[in-house]
Amino acid sequence: MGINFPVAYQNLLAAYFHWNGLTSAKINLKGAYRCLLPTSPSFYSLSGLLLNDNDLSGDFSFTVFANVSSLKYVHLFENSKLTISHNNFTPTFQLYSLKLSSCDMRRFDLCSPGFLSTQNQLLTVDLSNSNIIGNIPSWLLKNTGELLLDGNLLTGVQFLPNISYDLNNLDISNNQISRNFPRNFSSYFPNFQSLKMSQNSLNDILMFYINGLKGLRVLDLSSNNISGNLPSIFPYNITILDISNNKITGEIPPNLTRGHDLMLLSLSKNSLNGPLQSKFGITPSR
Repeated sequence: MGINFPVAYQNLLAAYFHWNGLTSAKINLKGAYRCLLPTSPSFYSLSGLLLNDNDLSGDFSFTVFANVSSLKYVHLFENSKLTISHNNFTPTFQLYSLKLSSCDMRRFDLCSPGFLSTQNQLLTVDLSNSNIIGNIPSWLLKNTGELLLDGNLLTGVQFLPNISYDLNNLDISNNQISRNFPRNFSSYFPNFQSLKMSQNSLNDILMFYINGLKGLRVLDLSSNNISGNLPSIFPYNITILDISNNKITGEIPPNLTRGHDLMLLSLSKNSLNGPLQSKFGITPSR
């Protein structure tokens, strides 16, 4: 049974709008929400819009919420028929969490400053698997704590000199990123805990630049074109290290596992040689 949005808008009398998990219903946004959303007396006290995991269709514009200053959470993920429009306006709200993964964002130009560039309190931004193209702008790296952009068509990352970012977790796996990263890469991200860049076309030996990431615990550079030898030093706190399916050559550094809390080490599908340390139950040959 379908849900007609004019009926559904009656639920906006509650300040927290939650339709999470209506997997058997079809909710059609097309042509309806623009005029009907603001009719609720409690609309302007809305704090969360959670419509994820449904079958929404049509165009979604954030301009509807321009004056909803209390809005903190927008979760529309897993609505593959929903097109997110690019809106250039300055809203009154400051979001904590924005999750639009698996929506259609082909018309959303990250490199053209819009409302998203005005958000500076974001804890989580999830735009994965959303058909985004182009470069990742510097302001997006700066304005959030966790940024998930995996499974898109991104080709590069913009860095501005002399800026450090508060970003903790970055996932840009499964894109088309091939551009080399600056040698002072670690100075941009002093708070990094997780960096996932698998399934790209990176050919720079990025690993040489990450030793300054003192808090890094997860590093996934698998399935790239990284060549050269392994660095002798990795971040001390690293627990997951995956650099499999690259073109790395030479010996495995003898101190690769010393002093680390490694739980997963994947070096497969490279051209490495030499013994692993006894920490992994392998006795070095003599």
